[in-house]
Amino acid sequence: MDIAKNFLRKKCGEYTYLLPYGQAVVEQGRSVKLDAHATHLLDVLLEAKNVEEATQSLLSQGEMEADFRHLIATLEQAGALSVDEEPQLSVREETMRFSIGGRRISFVGAPRYVARELLDFCVETSEDAPDGRFVLCGGNPPHHGMGEVLVHHEDLLILREDAWLYYLYPNHRYLREMVMDVDGQVANAYLPFLDEDTPAVTAEIFLAMRQAFFYGAALANRYAIHSASVLYEGKAYLFSGPSGMGKSTQANLWKQCFGTEIFNGDVNLVSIEADGAYVWGLPWNGTSGIYRDGRVPLGGIIYLRQSLENQVEVPDAGDLVVATVQRLISPTYTEGLYQKAFSFAKQLQGKIPMWRLYCNPTPQAAEIMKECIDEYR
Repeated sequence: MDIAKNFLRKKCGEYTYLLPYGQAVVEQGRSVKLDAHATHLLDVLLEAKNVEEATQSLLSQGEMEADFRHLIATLEQAGALSVDEEPQLSVREETMRFSIGGRRISFVGAPRYVARELLDFCVETSEDAPDGRFVLCGGNPPHHGMGEVLVHHEDLLILREDAWLYYLYPNHRYLREMVMDVDGQVANAYLPFLDEDTPAVTAEIFLAMRQAFFYGAALANRYAIHSASVLYEGKAYLFSGPSGMGKSTQANLWKQCFGTEIFNGDVNLVSIEADGAYVWGLPWNGTSGIYRDGRVPLGGIIYLRQSLENQVEVPDAGDLVVATVQRLISPTYTEGLYQKAFSFAKQLQGKIPMWRLYCNPTPQAAEIMKECIDEYR
C-alpha cells in the first residue's frame, strides 16, 4: 500500500495534507486533509501489505473499523491511494443481477449508475456464481505497464498484460479505465470519484458494460451482429450493413408495410444451439431506443447494399461468411478471437439462409425481400 503517484504528503500545522500535482491534477485528483487520528490510521495502512492486514492491526489496537473504512473511501475518491498489486477478482456482494443473452451478469455498485435499459433485464440476486461480474471501483486503477497494444484509437486504447486486459478511455470524463481478466469473469471499472451522479456517468458505464459483456459472450460462442431485426412468423430476420446503409430504414419499412415488430434497432446477439440458431434480446440498441428481452429463432440475415433498383441475390458461401465476420461488434482484436469468430460465422452460414438485398428506401424493397423469405419458408 502506498500514497498514489503524483500525490505529495505535507504536514502543515496540526493537519497532514495529501496534495495532487502533475498528472494527478490532470486526472482531477483531490487534496485530502487529515487530522491526527486519521493520520495515524493512514500510517498503519501504509505499513500493511493490504487492507485486510491493516484492518486486523487496527482492531488489535482497539481502533474502530468504521473510521478506517471511511478513510479508505476518502482516499479512493480522491485518487490518493495506490494498491501495488495485480487486479483481483472482486469478492464484494452483488448489488443487482441481470440476465442478458442467456448469461447471468452480476453488478456491484450503486444502483443509481444502472442505465434504464438494464432494468428490463433485472432478475433476483443470487448466491449462485454468475457468468460475469461488473464492478464499479473508486479511485485510480492498479499500476500496470504498457503491455501489448491490441487496439489504438482516439477514443479507446486496449492493452494486454499477462492475464489482464486494460481498456483506457482518453476522452471519457468520468470512467477512465476498465480492467478485465482474459477469461471474461470480472471487469473492474474505475471512476476516480464515485460521488458523481450525472447521466454522462451512467452512459459511460453502460458502454463499458457492453464491451465487457460482448467479450464474455464471444468466449461463450455468442456473437453480436450490427443489425436491425424484425419479427416475422415467429422468427427474427436481421438487416445488416455498415452504418448509414439503411438497416433502420428497411426494418421500419417492414413495420409499416406488414406490421412486424422491431426486435432491436441496432445490435443482435446470435447463438447456435443444438436445434438451430437464435437471437437474444439486448439492452444496447444504439440510438434507436428499440430493444426487448427474450429469445427467438433466427430466420435469416439480409446484407444490405444501396441501389437505385431493388433486387435480391444469394452470394457465394465464402462471401456470406466474410460479410458476417465484418458485421460483428463482438471483439476480434487478437488472432485467436478472430479465428473463433470466423468459425462461428462459417457455422452460422450453414444453419440459416442469408441474402444480399440491393435496395432503395421504398416499400418495394420490403415486398421483394418478403417474397424471397416466403419462398424459402
